[in-house]
Amino acid sequence: MTTRVKPLIVITMGDAAGIGPEIIVKALHLEEIY
Repeated sequence: MTTRVKPLIVITMGDAAGIGPEIIVKALHLEEIY
């Protein structure tokens, strides 16, 4: 039996007024990624 291990990926927010927070929220919303 083999288990698939997902790699650890770090996303930095960057400028709070920029697009960073929106990308983080969308990435965490996708079950395939999180």
